[in-house]
Amino acid sequence: MKMEKYFLLKSFNSDITDEDLIIELEDDYGWLINSGCNLDNMQFIAKAYGDDNLVLQQSLLCINFNIYILSPEFRDFVEQIITVDHQWLDVDIFNSSDKLITCEYKILNIINPTKCINLEESSYKILEETKEYLFYQLVVEKEKLDVEFGCLDLSKELFVSERIKHLIDGNKFVSVAFKEI
Repeated sequence: MKMEKYFLLKSFNSDITDEDLIIELEDDYGWLINSGCNLDNMQFIAKAYGDDNLVLQQSLLCINFNIYILSPEFRDFVEQIITVDHQWLDVDIFNSSDKLITCEYKILNIINPTKCINLEESSYKILEETKEYLFYQLVVEKEKLDVEFGCLDLSKELFVSERIKHLIDGNKFVSVAFKEI
């Protein structure tokens, strides 16, 4: 299989070098995973297709890890498909910044949405707040869970949102925050 347009996605605070990556091609998926790290130092190699779709798969359930997209190719629109507990989650990410070079995506935790405060049919939860950014999560509790993740840029008043739609299995889902670096 021809290996082209591969981008390195590296976890935060990882001390593993590019040379340490173990590349395995999984049939037609075209890419692969280095599984020689612990959950806090997972690293991935993913293939970016011509239509800017990115297929990302996890072999292990990872909690609290960061992924850096190091290529400016991903400044417009990327779709990630992430496997968690054998479920496929479709994550649509839109970035409106023309100058953005690096993005950080955090899988913050796995939570029980019923623990969120109910506001009619939705729940609002602040994931993280800094001097510059406010990450939030809005959960609409329906049969087909509709989750919107957003980032409010407090310095530029720029609003960026992400949406995840999938059938919830039990009471687990992945919360993802978006941050511009």
